[in-house]
Amino acid sequence: MRAFSFSIVLAGVAMAPFASAQAELAGRQQYPQFRVLSGLPGGGFAVLPNGKTNSLGAAALTTPIGYTLGSGDYALGFFNTGVDNNPFVSDRGGTEQKANGSAYGLGGISYRGWHMALGGMILSAHGDSEANVQISPPNIGRLGLSLGVQDLFDVAGAGGELIDSVVHDSSRSFYVVGTYGIGRGSYVSVGKGERRFQGLFGNVSVPVSDRLRAVVEYDCFNWNGGLLYSLGKTAKFGPNSTTVSSSLFLGAIRGKYGTAGISFTF
Repeated sequence: MRAFSFSIVLAGVAMAPFASAQAELAGRQQYPQFRVLSGLPGGGFAVLPNGKTNSLGAAALTTPIGYTLGSGDYALGFFNTGVDNNPFVSDRGGTEQKANGSAYGLGGISYRGWHMALGGMILSAHGDSEANVQISPPNIGRLGLSLGVQDLFDVAGAGGELIDSVVHDSSRSFYVVGTYGIGRGSYVSVGKGERRFQGLFGNVSVPVSDRLRAVVEYDCFNWNGGLLYSLGKTAKFGPNSTTVSSSLFLGAIRGKYGTAGISFTF
């Protein structure tokens, strides 16, 4: 449990320095709730082609990947770009100038080589949330394909709370994406979708070391990137001694807005 506590402390330290003004990321059809984190498989943690969570897998930040969590694999995490005392700096009440934090959770189920991940995100301290679904057929060699929808029930909004209170643009976004393993733990993903993923998007993740992974992506709006560091096994719980692993992410949205987060996979 020491390592678990240490990972929490590291996450807090990592999040502290980042500035909060992100007015550029808001605006009509700018999808600010999803410009820091996707809440999808690979968003802030790594996934292997077989659907297992592992630091040697493919990872991204705000864009989807072609691998989907399988049965018995789960991920929980938190990302933040603000320095407010409340980590969920809400975009409500006239505070759209500030970034907000997001917490996510998802789990996988499998059937005859098909994987499906179900999950979602809590978007602010007000408890507003959204749901995501992603499905993958059996891999074709090194290629994994996924079809998914972000914000299934179309509740997150597409421009920010103040804008969405005046005009509602749908934030339900369907997409298809493929991820190819190019060897030695490196992966390339390319996809196409609508709304949040309104054009071609893509990402690349490559290992820097056994624990450190570099991620670069184009999310249909801008380039983002960062480093994902695996803290390894950090805790065990339950009667079957389920092992929890954790990872830290440090990066930048649009090349200038710092973001940090921590994920737990088990």
